[in-house]
Amino acid sequence: MNNYSLIDKLKILVDVASSSSLFLFCSMIFIFALIFYFICKSKSINISKWVFIGIWTVLALILIIYYNKYVLQFLDSFTDFIFSALYFPNFYVYTSIILIINFYLLFSIISNKIKKPNKIVNICSGILIDAMLGLIIGIVNNYNINVNDTVSTYSNPKMLVMLQLSSSIFASWLLLNLLCSAYLKLKKYDKDDYPKMQEIIFEDV
Repeated sequence: MNNYSLIDKLKILVDVASSSSLFLFCSMIFIFALIFYFICKSKSINISKWVFIGIWTVLALILIIYYNKYVLQFLDSFTDFIFSALYFPNFYVYTSIILIINFYLLFSIISNKIKKPNKIVNICSGILIDAMLGLIIGIVNNYNINVNDTVSTYSNPKMLVMLQLSSSIFASWLLLNLLCSAYLKLKKYDKDDYPKMQEIIFEDV
């Protein structure tokens, strides 16, 4: 593999970017949108954030339509990767799961910004994943499993089940956190809208 210098890399980047008419077109729209934003900001003109969300959506749709074949291939490969990572996690994926959940476990304990339902989910998931880690370390020690070797890892049925259960805990943790956050936001909106509804009712009466 060739070892390119930073200057060579920048030259290749400029060459690739300048050879793509679609990239130049999208870049021009993005630059004009930024210039428009800063001009309006300097003149204290308020612009709805939906304008920029709309621009970003249009650019994304243009890229998806233009490169639809490659986008579908990427999504297919990405789906296979996610499925394999969750159902057959290797040592590095498993380590990442442990670090992420334990980080949120500690953050939930020391932070007052995390709501109670999310705290309960994070603490329970952290305890479960650490318990699974203890069991996995015991299996590795008892059966002399090489965790860096995929064949050695998955040839042991107990190790396979423990890793798959750990991945299920991780997926459940993500899903429950999303559901708790969505529930709390909806509950907050209901509380904010209730006084307004009362005002409207009394005004009509």
